[in-house]
Amino acid sequence: MPSLRNNSFVASAQWPKVALCRQQKVLTAKRQNLEQAIMAIRNAERSLQSEGRPDWKLFKRIIQEIEMQNTTDWSKRYYSDDGKLKIEERAKLWSPELQEQVTKDWDQLFADVKASLGEDPASPKAQELAARWKTLVSGFTGGDPEVSKGLNAMYADRDNWPAEQKERVSMPPDIWAFIQNAFAAGKTK
Repeated sequence: MPSLRNNSFVASAQWPKVALCRQQKVLTAKRQNLEQAIMAIRNAERSLQSEGRPDWKLFKRIIQEIEMQNTTDWSKRYYSDDGKLKIEERAKLWSPELQEQVTKDWDQLFADVKASLGEDPASPKAQELAARWKTLVSGFTGGDPEVSKGLNAMYADRDNWPAEQKERVSMPPDIWAFIQNAFAAGKTK
C-alpha cells in the first residue's frame, strides 16, 4: 500500500477541503434520511392523537423509511467513494411513494418475465422485457457508470449478502437466467 506521505494529493492544500466536502455530503444525506424517518414518526403520533387509533399507512411509512437506511448501509462496500457520493445524491430523490411504485414496477416485470420464460431471448417480446429491466435499473443508477459498476459487483456477490437482504430481494434463478440471456441476445445490452 502506498504511503500517504508520498501522495501528492494528500500533501496538497486541496486534500482537507475535498475530504471535508465529501464527508459533509455523506453526513447531510444521512441527516436527511433520519429527518424523513422522524417526520414519519411525528405524523404517526399526530394521527394517533387526533384519531385515537393508529393509521397503519403511516406506520408502514415509518418502517419503509428505516428500511431504506438499513438497506443502503451494508451495500456501500461495493461502491467506490465516487459511487457512494452519487448514491447519496440520488437518495435525495427517493421517497416511500417512489419505492412503492418501483416495487410495483419490478413485481409486474417479474410476472411478465415469468409468463415469457418459453420465449426466444432474441424475440421482440424478450427484448422489450430486457429494455424494461434496464430502465428500472437505470432508475436507481441514474445511468451513472460508477453506480452501475457497484451495483453489478453487489449482485455478483449475492451469496455473501446478509440473510435478510437475500430474502427481501429474492430473484428466481429462471427469471435471472432469462434476462441475462435476453441481454446476451443483444439488442439492449
